[in-house]
Amino acid sequence: MLLRFDLEEFNYITGDSADYFLLRTGSQTLMAPDRCPHRGGPLHQAQREGQALVCPWHEARVPLNALRRRSLALIRRGSQVAVILDEPSAGAPRLMRRSLIADADLHGPRRSSPCPRSLNREIPHDEARSPRGCR
Repeated sequence: MLLRFDLEEFNYITGDSADYFLLRTGSQTLMAPDRCPHRGGPLHQAQREGQALVCPWHEARVPLNALRRRSLALIRRGSQVAVILDEPSAGAPRLMRRSLIADADLHGPRRSSPCPRSLNREIPHDEARSPRGCR
């Protein structure tokens, strides 16, 4: 399944079997798995230390190279992103906008969402193709 979205609007994919978050590593953009391989902690809340993320649950260090190997295939043109997903078993994946701690220290302040109430709101895949702005 090919999922297309604007990374200015969405930065998190949640599906039946796994969740992924947008992670920028220098010039590379990844859709990285959100579960820490140690105990399943939320890596989108991890602190970045050099070339690793430190899990917020048990302080396990997850090297960025390990995340690259487990990331989804991604094509980026400007702010447009296309991600290849395995076929979902029960339902369509949902796109969300979340506050990403793991991505914060490489970039300046985040651009605010066009609609403040959309922060951390789940967006069905079909609705994600609608024009930008409040929904």
